[in-house]
Amino acid sequence: MQSLSEIVQRNLQLIRSRAPAASEAKTWIDEFNRHLGAVDADRLQAAFDAARADSAGSTRYRPLHFDDVLHQYRRTNSPADTSSDGPPTDPHCSRRCGDGKVTVLDGKGYDVLALCDCRGGAYWSKQPAWASYPSVSDLLSTRRFTEPEEAQVSPAQAEWLRDRTGQVGIKQALDEFTAEMQRRAER
Repeated sequence: MQSLSEIVQRNLQLIRSRAPAASEAKTWIDEFNRHLGAVDADRLQAAFDAARADSAGSTRYRPLHFDDVLHQYRRTNSPADTSSDGPPTDPHCSRRCGDGKVTVLDGKGYDVLALCDCRGGAYWSKQPAWASYPSVSDLLSTRRFTEPEEAQVSPAQAEWLRDRTGQVGIKQALDEFTAEMQRRAER
């Protein structure tokens, strides 16, 4: 693993096409520590990479500055960080929400977002932006809302449709599927 000094020196050389002075690299490291506290080496490298990529995509040329890298550091998760900041996935969720949010239908058939009653929904309800959202059980108890109907195809049929769509396109796959279902219904 590279030290912070090696990472800064290497990236400053890439940015400026010349080797930086040791004092310049030390100044950058001191500033990172002043603004961020402890600096993760993997995350710092990822921030330099993101800042260079962002600069390369701009329409005007400008050299990268410390603030560009600092901004990217704050936006970049460490590649070594495998923890998730998102909602937990509940494999036993009865609504199979996946991320804690589900859709219900109001009386006019419009989709309305609600928080699931599982651990994922509990995670979102603790977030400030989602704290006022109702839970799915609250909405369904009003009788004004209903759950969407389950898919009319089995998981095996859905998998066949996905595979066949990739082979021949959606229209032909649906035509073949419909013809097969009609043939089976006529038996």
